[in-house]
Amino acid sequence: MKNKIVLSLLVLLAAHAAAQERYDGEPVDETFMMSVGGFFANNYNSKVRIDSTKLGLGTVINLEENLGVEKKVGVVKLDGFYRFNPRHRIEWGYISTTRKGSTEVLSEFQIGDNVYGVGSHVSSELRSNILKVDWSYSFINVKKYEAYVGFGLNIRKAEVKVEGNVAVNNLIDDVSASASISEYLPLPTFNVGFRYNFTDNLSLNYKGKVFALEYGDFRGQMRDTTLTLEHNTFENIGFGAGLNAFSSDIEATKGDFRGELESSYMGVLVYMKAYY
Repeated sequence: MKNKIVLSLLVLLAAHAAAQERYDGEPVDETFMMSVGGFFANNYNSKVRIDSTKLGLGTVINLEENLGVEKKVGVVKLDGFYRFNPRHRIEWGYISTTRKGSTEVLSEFQIGDNVYGVGSHVSSELRSNILKVDWSYSFINVKKYEAYVGFGLNIRKAEVKVEGNVAVNNLIDDVSASASISEYLPLPTFNVGFRYNFTDNLSLNYKGKVFALEYGDFRGQMRDTTLTLEHNTFENIGFGAGLNAFSSDIEATKGDFRGELESSYMGVLVYMKAYY
C-alpha cells in the first residue's frame, strides 16, 4: 500500500514538472552577484594522523579534544557568480581559517617521526584555505523558482603543525621537535542547487556539493551544504543569513601527503550582497 502511494506521488510530481515551463522568457533578476559575510562556528571537529617512513602509521589525534585547538571560529567568507544566460553561470567562493591550541600531553602519541610523551607541552596550529570554482546549468529557471546542477573544483590547502618536547627513552627531552602535514588538492565536485522566491525580494536558496574518490593509495570524500534566506532590501543591495555544514576526510599512504586529515563543522552565515 505504501509503495503504491509513493509511486502515485512520484507520477503526480513528474506530471506536474513536465507541465511547467523550463524557461519563461523573462530576464533574470541577477546577472552578477558578489557577497561578503561572516561565518561563525563553535563545533569544529578535526582529526589528524601524520605517518612516518621510520615509525610507520602515526597516532590518530583529535585536535580539539587532545591538543586543545579552538573549537570556535569567526571568519570572513566571500561568494559570487556571473550568469551568462538563464541556463549557465560561473560561481566562486573563498574562506580561510586559522585555529591554534596548546596543552600538556596526557597520553603518549606519535606524530610523524616524533613521539610526544606524557607531560610534554605541545602547541598546534591548523590552517585551512578553500577556493571554490563551479559551473552550473539551470535545467529549470522561471520567475518563481530555479533548479540547477553542475561541476566544479574545491581547491583546498590545509596545513597542520604540531610542536613540543619529544620523548626519548620514555623521558621528556628538552629538545623541541615539530611535525607537519600539508594537503593541497583540487577536488572535483558535483553540485546541486535550488532557489524558491516567496516574493519578488525574498528567496530561499539551497546549494550542495559532494566529492568521493578512492584510487590507489588515495581515499577522499567531501560534503558542503548551504541553506540561506535572502532579501533584496534595496536596489542592487541585499542581505542573507543561513547555515553552512562541511565535512571532509582525506587519506593517503604515499607521496608528499602521508596520513589522514578529517574535519567537520556547522555554523551560521550572515552576509551582504551586491547584485545587478
